[in-house]
Amino acid sequence: VAFINRDRMQRYLDAGVVTPAQAALVGYPKLDGLVTGRLDGAAVRRSLGLEAHRATALYAPTYSPASSLHLAGEAIVAGLAAAGCNVIGKLHDRSLDPDPRYTASIDWRGRMRALERPGRIAYVEGPDAGPCLAAADLMVTDDSSVGVGYLVLDRPLLGFDAAGLPEAARINP
Repeated sequence: VAFINRDRMQRYLDAGVVTPAQAALVGYPKLDGLVTGRLDGAAVRRSLGLEAHRATALYAPTYSPASSLHLAGEAIVAGLAAAGCNVIGKLHDRSLDPDPRYTASIDWRGRMRALERPGRIAYVEGPDAGPCLAAADLMVTDDSSVGVGYLVLDRPLLGFDAAGLPEAARINP
């Protein structure tokens, strides 16, 4: 059984869920491209048509009607662009799910596409956030796990405090 960190592996070992012979500490392979530099941030920005001379901010919120997306997502994207940044909007896939538990019946795909501006604001879909992380000079998120992945780059991360999110998303403090 592959584990991303020693703490999680130890909890499974302590609980008797796996034996030491079954447990392997493998890290977080989906971040390998960031750590090794295999993902070319400049190439990603070019592929999105973003202006090369501007800093690029990534907005990647978690899914929940209590998330920053619902509280201020459009204003965050507009504010980053107004501050002179290119902006990549990368929503959690659940924010695109029509189930109102995740979206409060809001068409986030449509709203994000309405914010797009050629050369300045790009909306990205897909399961792999790695290319977006590589392209970003700065990231804004609330409690999305991609924020943890971004930390391997040692670049600025701004956390939006969505006060009701920990309870709504049952986030372990």
